[in-house]
Amino acid sequence: MADSPAAAPLPPSGENNGNELIRDLVAVAGLSFVFMILRFFCKLRYGKGFKVDDGLIAFAWVSTLPARPLAAPPQCV
Repeated sequence: MADSPAAAPLPPSGENNGNELIRDLVAVAGLSFVFMILRFFCKLRYGKGFKVDDGLIAFAWVSTLPARPLAAPPQCV
């Protein structure tokens, strides 16, 4: 049986990577927002109009907003 890859080691006790995680979450959320807005802009600009899939994309993006803070660990003081 092949060896499974080892999991990433845990950081030493007392070390917190919360700031980096929050930075990455904000970057991903911001990037997805930019692409969504660009999609909507192109739809309006080139006359394709909004369809059901555009509404579903907007709904999915907005519905993930409340869950985003839950993904970040609490800050240790």
